[in-house]
Amino acid sequence: MYWDLVDYSTNLNSASVQTGKHYPEAFYTAAFWLHHNHPKMLLCNVPSFASSSSLARLWDLIEILYSLLLQQGQDTAAQRLHRDPGYKLLHDRIMDLLAEQLKSDIDKLKQHGLRMELELKPPSEDDDKEDCTTLFATWAAVCCTPNNSEDNHTRRAVLLFESLGSRLFPPESDQSEEWELLRTEFLKPLDEHHRRMYFIRKPCVVKKYLEVVKAGGSSIIKPNALLPNDIIRYVKDKDVGEAAELQWKAMVEDMYLKQKQGKEGSGKFKNCLAVCNITDFMGVPIIELAASLGILVSELTEESAWKQKVISLGPLPDELPLLHSLQGGDLKSKYEFMMRTCISKHNQGVDFQKVCDLILEVAVNEKLKAEQMIKKVFVFTDHIRFGCCSTSWKTLYVWLHIRL
Repeated sequence: MYWDLVDYSTNLNSASVQTGKHYPEAFYTAAFWLHHNHPKMLLCNVPSFASSSSLARLWDLIEILYSLLLQQGQDTAAQRLHRDPGYKLLHDRIMDLLAEQLKSDIDKLKQHGLRMELELKPPSEDDDKEDCTTLFATWAAVCCTPNNSEDNHTRRAVLLFESLGSRLFPPESDQSEEWELLRTEFLKPLDEHHRRMYFIRKPCVVKKYLEVVKAGGSSIIKPNALLPNDIIRYVKDKDVGEAAELQWKAMVEDMYLKQKQGKEGSGKFKNCLAVCNITDFMGVPIIELAASLGILVSELTEESAWKQKVISLGPLPDELPLLHSLQGGDLKSKYEFMMRTCISKHNQGVDFQKVCDLILEVAVNEKLKAEQMIKKVFVFTDHIRFGCCSTSWKTLYVWLHIRL
């Protein structure tokens, strides 16, 4: 039995996005097995989710509760809590953990005065010198913040708000009023804190640079001054949106020229394609990052069969990858097209085998020669599946060589 427990404990760690590994099927299989066979061991592993500093890991706890409900058919959470001691023990442990983290974050927020910093203080260049990580807030607030209908349904199904409310608020209080106050005073500022911590690079400096470009025109642009996600963040800004367009154009033209001249390290995008698995589950900064890199790859690709094109996932249940031609003549139009067309409401993985099948289908239909084929595929996602070649990248590589 020792081997079984070690093996399943290891599989619990296979949900880690931070290490580059994310195998949800193995993770949930291990979690359900532990719940039914060794519930105390699963309870002992619950704190590790909180210490991972990852929203995905913390949200997995909510998903485990929800999936266990689905396994029992039409039972509501209230019914399950009443008749199933094992489920109630896991439910209470997870809710206790989330409540502890929320209380801790609220105390830290009060001490640091983060709400004043985020909402009342005007932005200045000094903001970029501040270490916004000093709050050390958890992801518990994000788990309680509405982001899409599917996640909201999951929250309601497991009685997230009712369970946390009984732990956070006085029993005689009106929970709806208490939650509204909590969202306004704490959850929203904490959510904004996380937006600042991840993938947001020097916002004031970026905008100041774009204001200089706006005043001076294209002649003063430095093509490599900003990253793609820096630029796309301001492409809809009413003040510097046009400057962001000029910066994007200069960046792409500079990279394309170096690519044509064959300069060292600059020809990496000649025959490439991007897979953009953009979901509602991602935060705005990560969506900006994936979308900007997807658009950049599509513009640098030289072969007409792939130029200005990206792949996204289709709707459930098949989730077949779809090849899109980006619409619009500027960055803003292409970004808006991707947000309308390529974003998914389901947090599902990219099946790389199906992506390769689509690429092969296009190549056959277009009668492409070997030199016109894709040399690299960039996948922007937080989930990867390998289809029937599920063991490793190496196995997939061998399989593709045989197939193609």
